[in-house]
Amino acid sequence: MSLPKAAGYITVLVYPVFVFLSVSVFRFPVRIVGLAVIVAAGSLLLMQKGRFSLSPLVMCVSAFFVILTNSERVLKFYPVAVNLVFLFTFALSLGNSETVIFRFARFGDKTIEWNSSRNFIRRYCRRVTYVWCVFFVLNASAASFTVFYRGTEIWALYNGLISYILMGFLFAAEFIVRIKMQKKLAAGFSFRTMTETSRPGDSIVCWSGKFSDGDFKLWNDYLRESAALRDFLSGTDKGKVIIHSDDFWYFIVGLTAALQCGKEAYVSSNFSPEFIKSIADENTLCLSADKLPCAECMPEIISGRRDVPDTPLPSIPWDARIYLFTSGSTGEPKGVLHEIRELEEDNDSIGGKWRGDFQKRLLVSSVNPHHAFGIVFAVIKPFLYGVPFRRERITQPDDFLRLGGEKYAFITTPSFLKMSVKDSAVQEAMKKIRDISIVTAGGVLRRDEAQGVFAAYGSYPLEIYGSTETGAVGWRINRDDESEWWTPTKDVVVKAGDDGCLMFYCSSIHGGEFHSSDLAELREDGKFKLIGRKDSVVKIAEKRVSLSEVESRILETGLASDAVVLAMASEKRQYLAAAVVLSVEGHLLLDNENHAAKMKVFRSKLSGYLESVTIPKRWRFVSAIPCNSMGKIQRQEVLALFDRELEV
Repeated sequence: MSLPKAAGYITVLVYPVFVFLSVSVFRFPVRIVGLAVIVAAGSLLLMQKGRFSLSPLVMCVSAFFVILTNSERVLKFYPVAVNLVFLFTFALSLGNSETVIFRFARFGDKTIEWNSSRNFIRRYCRRVTYVWCVFFVLNASAASFTVFYRGTEIWALYNGLISYILMGFLFAAEFIVRIKMQKKLAAGFSFRTMTETSRPGDSIVCWSGKFSDGDFKLWNDYLRESAALRDFLSGTDKGKVIIHSDDFWYFIVGLTAALQCGKEAYVSSNFSPEFIKSIADENTLCLSADKLPCAECMPEIISGRRDVPDTPLPSIPWDARIYLFTSGSTGEPKGVLHEIRELEEDNDSIGGKWRGDFQKRLLVSSVNPHHAFGIVFAVIKPFLYGVPFRRERITQPDDFLRLGGEKYAFITTPSFLKMSVKDSAVQEAMKKIRDISIVTAGGVLRRDEAQGVFAAYGSYPLEIYGSTETGAVGWRINRDDESEWWTPTKDVVVKAGDDGCLMFYCSSIHGGEFHSSDLAELREDGKFKLIGRKDSVVKIAEKRVSLSEVESRILETGLASDAVVLAMASEKRQYLAAAVVLSVEGHLLLDNENHAAKMKVFRSKLSGYLESVTIPKRWRFVSAIPCNSMGKIQRQEVLALFDRELEV
């Protein structure tokens, strides 16, 4: 708060005390008191440097009439005048579309400009304005009573203390009601209950480029374009629709239109002709945002149906089916069935805790919408909560420089974060971006990596634990030893299976339960710590070896920033092989060494922790571990690194 503003508040607060002391205690002449008030109020006006300030102005006018009339009652009439002026100002604003309270709210929260509940907030602020008008009437009446019917002591007590206590009670009551209203607003809407009036027509759904450029897609655009797609889809007898679009706008329009028409939706990041042939049949239609031989182009369909009326939005049944295609460790794609209800509940399990914060941000994503994490957090979550999202994906750190100085929620992967913290573009962009909240999934961040993200972005990432089959079932913010443990999300029950692997039970999981391959330490409060994977435990020379442990030991040498260890076999033996990304320290020490020397250094450092048979026999030193867009290690590509022999 500025000094002039603070001085103004103090002057208004102490005015009754000043009048009481001047008139009743020190017995100063009324005109002298009025002159002192003019000097004080005039000084405040000068301190405002030309900006309008209501209270000092009213004080000056009141004091001027005190000098003219030499009346103590006029001196005491200032609190009444202030209440009447505020009453007039608030009541006059009721005739406009934006009340004084709404303007105050917008000034304090810039996100109201594009909030999907803007009309609800405007109506709420109008009701609050009515309440304050009633308060000013009652307060002015009480203040007038103390002027004409009681002594200076009672006047000073009411106007210097009691009226402010009553005002404080009103502020507190309104604050409590506002919190309840905000929780109601934060609930968003459901696909099942979504109607054409779920949002104001001019509310922003998404934007392109920089938000301040104003290249928006509005709710009215969604109604029109989804109606055009529904008109097209209802004219086909195809029961399955493959949705593929790197443009987040066409993805949500295509997905919801297909489900509204009762189609099954297939979602996959792999859109190669060979893959499409493997999952499509004569009952399948492909929708894409691009012109492709194997798909119908959504922009062309929409532009060719501009005369289609905005029909009422059909509800999406909770059992509407979506198949998310993922490539497992074998590299073979498989379709994982989800009902829309499950994706909504998964969305709410995390959203119930962080939704309010996200609704005050704009959303950007480096994750495409074809993965389980991307479709929930970068598409469904912002669409249902009314959070404007960027149509284009963040593909490299330089993209942050083109965002502008807003508050953002960033949906990303650990691999992107680990890559981007080394880029100077991130540091430059964060000087302009007001604030960024990071949500990541698809892997885990070590403590030092999370700290590196904080140093670069100014925010610790919220890590999500889950899979395509389960959705989000755990979260953590890895700042210290306690937060290293994963906390189950809402309504998720975690148990340890007979094999030591985690089992999850939740209604948002298709079938209600999922048996993972992750080994973990489980606490009584339900929190868990990952200690490896069952499928990462192999036998080498009759010894059980944890590949995760070997990878951890490689990283602990300080010479590697990333590593993946695989079990391999020749005609004579089984052995381990390691692909390693050197750290800065590793480069300084080993850049001038040949491959054999690098191997020798690592094997020497590992010999103090691992038995000889469990130390990797073959090594590859690479610039990056092969990963897909979600940061998942592509083991087939890692294996390919060892197809040719190197000098050892």
